[in-house]
Amino acid sequence: MKLVLGKEHDDQFRAALRRALDSVAARRLWHWSGMAGSQQVDVAWYLVGWRALRVQTENYQGLSLHGPKTFVKRVTSLVREHTRAPAAERSLQLRSANGTALWRSSSRCSMRL
Repeated sequence: MKLVLGKEHDDQFRAALRRALDSVAARRLWHWSGMAGSQQVDVAWYLVGWRALRVQTENYQGLSLHGPKTFVKRVTSLVREHTRAPAAERSLQLRSANGTALWRSSSRCSMRL
C-alpha cells in the first residue's frame, strides 16, 4: 500500500515521522538520496519486527509510506499523535525582570512514552 502523508519539505512532519518510527523500534536498513531526472528523491527502508516499510520523499510527490496496509495505517496514526503532541516543538526564553531576553533556545523534543 502507498500512502502520501504530506509535503516533502515539512520538517515538523518529518520529525513526527521519526518519532513515530522510534516509538515502534524501527531499524533503518538502507538509505539512498539523489537526483532522478529533475526530481530530488530520498528513499529509506525500515524493518519493524518482520515487516518492511519504505519511506520516500520526492519533489512535488510528497512524503509517502509504502508497506503492508495495516502497518502503514498504524504508523500513520502514530504520526498523527506525534504531530498533535504539545511537546513536539518547544521554544524556551529566559527574560530579565525588565523583559529583556537573556537566553533563547528553540529545540525539538523527542519523547518516548
